[in-house]
Amino acid sequence: MTERTAEIERLLAACTVEERRAIFNLLRREFPIHTIEATLNIEAEIILDAISRSDDLTLRGVRSTD
Repeated sequence: MTERTAEIERLLAACTVEERRAIFNLLRREFPIHTIEATLNIEAEIILDAISRSDDLTLRGVRSTD
């Protein structure tokens, strides 16, 4: 870990939950969680929310994609 990274970690530890969420959202715009976000032009959280609201058949299909 670099000195700069350690300093950022220290600063984040001193932040409120709201401040850390704002930083997280800033970084999420730069670093997608998965390539499917770019393919669908949508954030992973929205994709996961849609899957979580889907019926059991869809969930079984997602689970069985080994």
